Amino acid sequence: MLTGEKGNVQNPSSTLSWKNLLFSFHGRISRKQFWMTAPILWIISLVGLVLGALFLVGNDPLFFNDIMAGVLMPDSFDNAAFSERFWNPVRLGLAVVITCYFIIITWIAYAIIVKRRHDRNKGGWGALWLLFVPIFNGIGDWSQQTRHLSYAAYETVDAFQVSFLSYTASFGPYSLYALMGWSMAWIIAVWFLADLGLCKGTSASNRFGEIP
Repeated sequence: MLTGEKGNVQNPSSTLSWKNLLFSFHGRISRKQFWMTAPILWIISLVGLVLGALFLVGNDPLFFNDIMAGVLMPDSFDNAAFSERFWNPVRLGLAVVITCYFIIITWIAYAIIVKRRHDRNKGGWGALWLLFVPIFNGIGDWSQQTRHLSYAAYETVDAFQVSFLSYTASFGPYSLYALMGWSMAWIIAVWFLADLGLCKGTSASNRFGEIP
């Protein structure tokens, strides 16, 4: 906690350094400080995700598709051939670098989110609900990919069975479970964005510090 000469809590807006802003989970930040940092963080994350995917794929455009196929259909997947493509020093080194990069980005994101929740007089642990965004999104992606592979596996099934599968497990071109997963991810993300980015913090000092 930041203290003044007399031991009183100071206004974080005048004492919060960039180091504390990006890495500390203590104190409060305002909506302005949130919008000054969050968009930049999103852009950096997106650029890192795209570059990381491009470097990992390299000249192997089916790399990620093969990973999904290996998980969903292990019996029909050539694990030996895939292992030769994955277990090489360059690709493993890139995977380690990208993992470390996103660990740092995630830490910074949660540090900003927690301090913004503090400004709303809410505990930081509630930010862990955001972990369900990638979980639900992953469920959606998994369900959609499973649907595509299921249709590929049932190419020889008669038209009635294919129609029945489509009716019970899909909504147009999308899997019903995929739509449910993606919807839940968006609901949580939009809720947090509205709460952190639009709602005003407490108008006086609270248990987490002075007004930022």
